[in-house]
Amino acid sequence: MRRMLNTPKLPTISAVIASLALLAACGQQVTNTRFANDSPFIDDSIVAMPSTTDALSVAVGFSTTYTVTFITDDGGLARDLSITAGLSALPAGWSGPTSFTCSSISTGGGCRLNLTYHPMTVDSGSVVLNYSYKSDGGTSKTGKSVMSYAATSNNNVVATPSPSGQIAVVTGGTSTVGITFTTDDGSPATDLSITAGLSSLPTGWSGPAGFACASVSAGSGCLLSLTYAPAAIAGGTLTVSYAYQSNSGTAKTGSINISYLATSQNHVIATTTPAGQIVAVIGGGSQTVKVDFTTDDSNPASNLSVTPANLTSLPAGWTGPGTFTCASVRTGNGCELSLTYMPTQTGSGTVALNFGYTNNSGVALTGSVNIAYAATADDTVIGTASPSGTVNAVVGQGSQSVTVTFNTNDGKPASNVAITGGLSPLPSGWSGPATFTCASVNTGNGCQLTLMYNPLAVASGTLQLNYGYNADSGSAKTGSVSIPYTATTNNNLVVTQAPSGSISAVVNSGSVPVTLTFTTDDGNPATAITITSGLGTLPSGWSGPATFSCASADTGSGCRLTLTYEPTVNGGGTVALGYSYNDDAGTAKSGTANIAYASISGMLYLTDTVSNVVRCAMSGVDGSLSSCANAARGFSAPTGIAFSGNWAYVTPGTAATDVDVCPVNSDGTLGPCISAQTFSLPNALAVSGGHLYIADASGPNVYSCTINADGSLSACITNYLGTINVSTLDGIAVTATTAYIVDINGGYLTTCSVSSIDGSLSGCVQTTLIGTNPDAGKTANAAPRSAAVYGGYLYIGAIAGPMILPIAGDGTVSVTYPCSFTPATSCTIDPAGPVQSTVNSFSFNNGYAYVSGYGGGGGVGICTIEASGILGSCVTSRDPLLTGSYGGMAIH
Repeated sequence: MRRMLNTPKLPTISAVIASLALLAACGQQVTNTRFANDSPFIDDSIVAMPSTTDALSVAVGFSTTYTVTFITDDGGLARDLSITAGLSALPAGWSGPTSFTCSSISTGGGCRLNLTYHPMTVDSGSVVLNYSYKSDGGTSKTGKSVMSYAATSNNNVVATPSPSGQIAVVTGGTSTVGITFTTDDGSPATDLSITAGLSSLPTGWSGPAGFACASVSAGSGCLLSLTYAPAAIAGGTLTVSYAYQSNSGTAKTGSINISYLATSQNHVIATTTPAGQIVAVIGGGSQTVKVDFTTDDSNPASNLSVTPANLTSLPAGWTGPGTFTCASVRTGNGCELSLTYMPTQTGSGTVALNFGYTNNSGVALTGSVNIAYAATADDTVIGTASPSGTVNAVVGQGSQSVTVTFNTNDGKPASNVAITGGLSPLPSGWSGPATFTCASVNTGNGCQLTLMYNPLAVASGTLQLNYGYNADSGSAKTGSVSIPYTATTNNNLVVTQAPSGSISAVVNSGSVPVTLTFTTDDGNPATAITITSGLGTLPSGWSGPATFSCASADTGSGCRLTLTYEPTVNGGGTVALGYSYNDDAGTAKSGTANIAYASISGMLYLTDTVSNVVRCAMSGVDGSLSSCANAARGFSAPTGIAFSGNWAYVTPGTAATDVDVCPVNSDGTLGPCISAQTFSLPNALAVSGGHLYIADASGPNVYSCTINADGSLSACITNYLGTINVSTLDGIAVTATTAYIVDINGGYLTTCSVSSIDGSLSGCVQTTLIGTNPDAGKTANAAPRSAAVYGGYLYIGAIAGPMILPIAGDGTVSVTYPCSFTPATSCTIDPAGPVQSTVNSFSFNNGYAYVSGYGGGGGVGICTIEASGILGSCVTSRDPLLTGSYGGMAIH
């Protein structure tokens, strides 16, 4: 059946008359029609001309246009054509206008109605259109157009092989394969032909050179037969391509793929390693036997399994897995069973293993392997040294006897035992016979070699004796026995102190590390080194671990004890540390390490608020100052000083914005000072935890800088104290956990937490000191100028005198208003303090407090420190140089 998808040209007027009979036959009806040969033209008619005279056929899912052209039968003019029925209810799949009119109709295609047919399901029927018009003579007339239509499917041809799946044939065999062509909907397709695949069939395949079917539908009316008869192992895919016309007339193609495989009837072979009879000696260790399963043609077999009964009931002396399987078997050792033969008694026999598998043709087969075995007695002579292990001897302490006893491992006799190497020559310190033989050996002490070890010097090594013999079976064998040895001494532990001599440290001026290194006097090891006394009762100023021990010490610094000397008062003496150890020979010994020490009074450094730095010697007896002299000049009215090691920091430095760093000379003077860092108005300094802290008088910031080994400063951090007006910072003290800063104009005490990582400040809290003065005769403005921490107290130099605040365990202090004159209260103003007021700075050394400030004729106040922290028995030093007003102080 043909699809008419194109609209044909309209017929001419001269052909209209000749077509009327044909139109009637195709279902077209014309009412009141006049033919052209009726003369004259009185009353013409309109003829409906379809775009096709055949019934309309369209495949489901496709579309076509159907056209009806209206003309007059005589070339005259008709008017007012109108479709009166059919457009408003078109059949399913049809679409077009809901109405249609033409004002005038004659010849040509001026009056044309277009409809579209787009079916979605198989269907058939007729489109009927009724119309009316007026003839050239004015007569009202009617007509009808009828078009038959059908919607067909667009089916596919499907190729089905038989048998289905992979075509597997054993070489030498034959398999017939049928390919049946049918349609997927049972409707007929036409003109099927094979387009590719038959002219070049793979090796082993045969069939017709060509194949065609005029019609294809259901059933087996279209069947292609092929034959597969392989002569060799092969595999692949046979592809057959075909073409056809669907039931809608559409040209289509298809193909089918048939997987095939040619296999052989292979067999699994079991091979043992080692080959032949397996012979093992009783007591001579285990013998491993491997069984490798392969195929005789290198093609794979599958599902190999050793019968479980064989493996679970192996003969005595044989062991292996409980079961053994291999999913695939071919060449190589991918399928290998491992067995072990370790006999405990003589005997012989055969291990029979049965196995099953599936060959590469899918046939289930079986096989077996037999392993002959025998156990023999072939004993071994073993030499045993006594004492066992390492032979230890002390140089110069006499001989050590060593006995080597030879026995067989099974109690059966061996013969002709003879030392073949090692006796001549013996290592240094060893002695014994030049030769050694035994005619027969079995058990007991019948065959013994005695040697002596008497070392003259420290040594170590291994004496190896090689021997030969004949086993009970008569076979010649060899063996050896190794005797490790060492010669030691009664050495001594040596304690080396660094630094050597008496240890000196300045009171309250940092720590001195002291190391004790334990070595031996001969470089040989001593063991179990332990400090037995002294660590738990270290003198004041000394610190170290509670216990100390080393498993071993010889040379180097592997056993080292580190102590620290950091005096807070003048004094001296000896640190005595008792220790014990075992020498190289294992003898227990002991000793004492003595460390002499003495504190150094040190010097007090003061910043003169005019231009220089002054240093004074401090008495270790009464704390008095003497021999005051200029330590350095050229500063810009210095107010702050602090020390870190042998570096002094002074501010302001040579410029008003600088903090200078100066080396401390051996005579206490300060070497050439250079700018270490520039700030705004640096005023007071403090050193703690490897950081220098700078209180700046120009704003609410404290700077913290890392102190480097060369005295330089780096990684400076700006620490903002808060929004309260603390802009004239002039005093700072810092501990490991807390910083205390005072502000002279604002009258504030600021407390901050100190970071253990980078020394930065955080969590700063301000407390006003205004109103703390208990003396009504003095101003309520505290005007704090300095801060210092000593003995668990915070000392603040205020206008009323020293303010003393106990420090809690968390670093906080509490201020009461007003403070009390009573000692040991939470906030105390020291009424009996030094005359220097306001207090510009505090320093503490050897039980004395040093106070600088204005008033009292200058000088420095020297006070004792009472248990409550109160400064008492104050006097003013009158050294001739101490006549000015001093700011910061520090001890070094």
